[in-house]
Amino acid sequence: MVVNGGTATGISWSLIDSGNQMNFTLSATAIAGSGTVIPSFAAGAFKDLAGNNGTASTSNDNTVTYDPSLPKVLSVTSRTSDGIYVDGNSISIQVKFDKAVFVSGAPPSLTLETGPVNAIASYSAGSGTDTLTFDYVVTATDFSADLELENPSINSNGGWIKDTYGNQTSLSVPTSGGDSLSGSKNLRIVGTPALLTVTSPYPGNANWNDYVKFADPNKKVYKQVNTACDGSEVESIGRAGGCIHSGEIRKVHLPSLSSCNNLTATDTLGNFYWVCDDSEGAVNFYSAGFQKGKGLRDLFDVNVQASPIWKTNKVEIRYFNSLIGESSQQAWWTNALENAFPGGDITMDTTVNLSNYGTIYYIPSPRQAYILNIANDKIALVTLNGSTLSANGVMPSGGAGNCNTADGTIVSGNAGASALICLGSRKFLWIETDLLGIGTGLERAAAGILAYDLKHSCIH
Repeated sequence: MVVNGGTATGISWSLIDSGNQMNFTLSATAIAGSGTVIPSFAAGAFKDLAGNNGTASTSNDNTVTYDPSLPKVLSVTSRTSDGIYVDGNSISIQVKFDKAVFVSGAPPSLTLETGPVNAIASYSAGSGTDTLTFDYVVTATDFSADLELENPSINSNGGWIKDTYGNQTSLSVPTSGGDSLSGSKNLRIVGTPALLTVTSPYPGNANWNDYVKFADPNKKVYKQVNTACDGSEVESIGRAGGCIHSGEIRKVHLPSLSSCNNLTATDTLGNFYWVCDDSEGAVNFYSAGFQKGKGLRDLFDVNVQASPIWKTNKVEIRYFNSLIGESSQQAWWTNALENAFPGGDITMDTTVNLSNYGTIYYIPSPRQAYILNIANDKIALVTLNGSTLSANGVMPSGGAGNCNTADGTIVSGNAGASALICLGSRKFLWIETDLLGIGTGLERAAAGILAYDLKHSCIH
């Protein structure tokens, strides 16, 4: 007998005479390494019934290959692309061995770490190859920041995974490092969309008429130091030294994410643009101004009940088209809302004074007035959709004007200019109005805004 590769010791044989056929059985008590055993018979070792000597026989047909080594797992990976997966999505997991293996009996499975309730990936294919495939379907309760096996072992479930020679595989699998599932892939599981919170990057300066200092031109408007403006700030090129309207900026943080790739955000009212920022290793979305055609007037409702209310809104975050996070439906501001014309049109040369600090004044339907006086800081004035504000056609006393061009104060007599909205030495205002002139000459000129020494305000 010839042994190639490894060692085979304690060899014995037995002979069974079957008439015209002799059956030899060879056995070995110990085999080390892997290799082949080739039975070899010398010439004349056997004779037939007539006494003729048999010829020498060393045939590859008699070669027996032996391999006592156990199959072992080399790596765990997935053919599914890196990304975020939600309820109903399927993920394919591959376990690679150092040799071909065969599955028999009950199919094996993998236990995955997916939160309070671990998930199971079921065997689906690969018997007879060096790679077994397991399938996992995400359910609503699953969550994982980076999918990994919970148990560092394949579940045999009473079945067998063996190689060609009947050696049963080692069931151990790597659960860390580059050969593990989490080491080779980035599969985030969000079975149910995460409940997110809408906040302000500037707490304490988050109501609509609030402003903060734009101190660092190298930082985004949503990453400045949270220092309230006081009105002494001076605007310059690049806005450094000026103020930011912090009241309209909102922030949504996505826990456990580090990249903005393929993420989008929308608010259900469709009012804002949203930008994603992952510059500091965490994912945050920030509102970045109104969508075209939208404004402050779209953020509150005066028709649902006697008192006007801020509309509720929420943010939804999607990975491609899959919803992975959403905030609760809630109002984002608390400023007082007040009708600027609770008594209807102003037909005389009477001034309408808007003086409540921090208030949003609105004009719910077309109104006529002589003049409106913005008499305090941090005030907003809005004409609602379909509404306009127009001059009532009353000529200022003395025929000259009703707003002092020198300081923006209300005047009468032969002084100043004719205006519909007059404001002087004010700051932190938001004027979003549709103004409509009537008549000709001086009457039409009375449809304007006269602003003197206005600071850090928005006029639309």
